[in-house]
Amino acid sequence: HMVLAMWFVFISMAYSSLPDPGWYPNTTGVGLAAVKMFLYFPIPAMGLMGISIVCLALFFPISVLRVFANRSISAPKAFVQMSGPAVVLYGLTIMSQPSTVEEELALLQLKDDIHESRYWKLHQQYYLPIMHFIFALTMIGAISAIHAVAVRWKDFK
Repeated sequence: HMVLAMWFVFISMAYSSLPDPGWYPNTTGVGLAAVKMFLYFPIPAMGLMGISIVCLALFFPISVLRVFANRSISAPKAFVQMSGPAVVLYGLTIMSQPSTVEEELALLQLKDDIHESRYWKLHQQYYLPIMHFIFALTMIGAISAIHAVAVRWKDFK
């Protein structure tokens, strides 16, 4: 996935082309590899997840605008628009699980001590707002995909 992601970025820069919804399996798809890797090697997996988030941040806005404005993008390809943020959200959901004994113990703490835990502070201050934002992007991607199919339905049939 990393090699494919680098290849797509290189091709985009070399030919001055804009991101396409068909890129998501190869770019934000790095997040799927990160989820599997997270079970065995949490720290490198978080690095891959970071790359997946950066790809989403760079490609998603341009891709949504392209699908909306460019009618030559086919309906099935436009429908892939949902997969970019959805894959990242899935990966972040799996990675929110505790990966160390300390984090697991933080879940078992009494209610009074819960806000003192580093695990809870990290989740409340950073993780949950990011996940809510990516969920909003997922909804934008779904609406964009449905709109793209509806507009192109005559050609799609």
